[in-house]
Amino acid sequence: MTFLDENGAYLDCVNDGINTTSANGKMISRLLMSVSQNEIERTSERTKIGLAGAIKSGHIPHIAPLGYKHEAKKLVIDYSTKDVVI
Repeated sequence: MTFLDENGAYLDCVNDGINTTSANGKMISRLLMSVSQNEIERTSERTKIGLAGAIKSGHIPHIAPLGYKHEAKKLVIDYSTKDVVI
């Protein structure tokens, strides 16, 4: 909204009836942006919790770090590369 105001622009959505030239249009667009931001943050929280739970149970969802390898969805030491330092 600040960017639009600073540049003398406005948002006019025909399908949603949002027009940021009016007070009601600005309010509705701010509410929709808040709801959208909240959903993004909730998704991020759930993802972090899921990854933490997977890691605690021994399931590493990413590529194994140097010196380790995946076996049966768990990290185990890879003795062929464990002494390599980058």
